[in-house]
Amino acid sequence: MLKNIFNELLPQRFIGEFLKYCGLEPQKKANQITKSEREKILKSLFDFRLEIIGTKPVSDAIVTRGGVLTKEINPKTMESRIIKGLYFAGEVIDVDAKTGGYNMQAAFSTGFACGENL
Repeated sequence: MLKNIFNELLPQRFIGEFLKYCGLEPQKKANQITKSEREKILKSLFDFRLEIIGTKPVSDAIVTRGGVLTKEINPKTMESRIIKGLYFAGEVIDVDAKTGGYNMQAAFSTGFACGENL
């Protein structure tokens, strides 16, 4: 079934919505999809659009702690100070603070710095 072929590619809770976006039934057998359906899946994997319609309460927020110590990372390049050629970005870095939602900005900024210096 289509819903099973995405288990390693997409988060489980996301698969049903993704297939609905593609206009496909999750129960459809994978060997029965047409060429145009395959093309829609491929295009959607790279261009999935979401409409944000609201937020959940703070009590539902996900908190991550721990990760690679910032003193072990060059902040200009995001390269490890211990292993040359190893770079870090986003949530794998140990940054805990009251960010007010700016953890996404930290992820984007460290990702950009990392990508620019690879």
